[in-house]
Amino acid sequence: MTYEKREELSPILESQNQLHLTIYLENRGELADLKRQIEMCLSDAAVFLNPVLSAPEMETLLQPIRGLLDDGSILIKLKGNVGIFRSGQFFRVMSIPVDVKRSTHVASSFHVKPLLRWMQWDSDFMVLGLDSDGAYLYLGTQQTLRKLDSALFPNKLAALFRNEGNLSVRELAVLKEEAQKALKWVSEWINQTSNNKQIKLFVAGAPNIVNRFMRIQDYKGTVRAPVAESFSERKISGLIFQIRSLLRAQRRQSLRQALLIFQIADHLKKTEGNLEKISRAAMRGRVRKLIVAENHEIFGKINEKTGEVSVHPFDLDHEDDDILDDLAQKVLLAGGEVYLAKQQDIPSGRSILAILKSDKRKSAVREISEVTAAVG
Repeated sequence: MTYEKREELSPILESQNQLHLTIYLENRGELADLKRQIEMCLSDAAVFLNPVLSAPEMETLLQPIRGLLDDGSILIKLKGNVGIFRSGQFFRVMSIPVDVKRSTHVASSFHVKPLLRWMQWDSDFMVLGLDSDGAYLYLGTQQTLRKLDSALFPNKLAALFRNEGNLSVRELAVLKEEAQKALKWVSEWINQTSNNKQIKLFVAGAPNIVNRFMRIQDYKGTVRAPVAESFSERKISGLIFQIRSLLRAQRRQSLRQALLIFQIADHLKKTEGNLEKISRAAMRGRVRKLIVAENHEIFGKINEKTGEVSVHPFDLDHEDDDILDDLAQKVLLAGGEVYLAKQQDIPSGRSILAILKSDKRKSAVREISEVTAAVG
């Protein structure tokens, strides 16, 4: 799970112990269709809200969502699928860049599986482009890209960079001194611009500039291997496509690695697959790693104090939610690792599987990690 996405979504993930309404919409590119889906979701929500809210209370809760029917300006701006989150004084409408089906969830916390899938497959990244004229910094995700800032080198330094192959010994000494100052400033600029030093920074540009920058920069998230040996703002789209493809491949590999760890742990009988035992451990913050089926739901309630689980055949009332969703949320907030996968990819086709925290199992996790590294 990416730290930056968790920070962005933390108000939703951390909201607990009150009435929550979550709506997901499929965005097919038509405003009228989105409004029809909202109307259907409001009708669905009323079924669960009627028994517990008075008419004025329900109107207060639903009014911001009804407002989207009157003013579609927010919906028009959303490029992906749509998530709507409402509880108490909280209201948020956002684009969800993963597949969702139209759905309505009323429970004691927000329904977050689609957000967890987003966190699992997307991450912020920065790109630094360097050429003889200056430095150019971008912030991107799998769906978005924006230029954060740019800085031009002094004319003298730019000229020296362009003619480095023809410089005299004295001119090369000047270039070394001027480049040192300018690129040190670029490194400091990046550190100041980034609010999160875990965001990966990819660097592209002429080797004579990039190599100098790599020797003096101190940004913790820098990918040491340059992503390209030249940079042009006119060709940024091709560079971003390359970076996004690389990150997607890394995410797939990360999930395969996690599944392998669970498979080995399960073979060594170091996993827990009992729903209630996992729930009790999650309430005490004792789940180290958790994997849940993204395409499966188990409705019911969790006793927040004991972790006792009541499983229901379907979503009965405003307190029911997908228990898998709730447990994933609890584990994530307690600092555990959470993964979503297809049920058929989880060992023995389970809907949930955990590796718990304990002195004995800590050594098992290290053993599993070593075996995984050996497998490659």
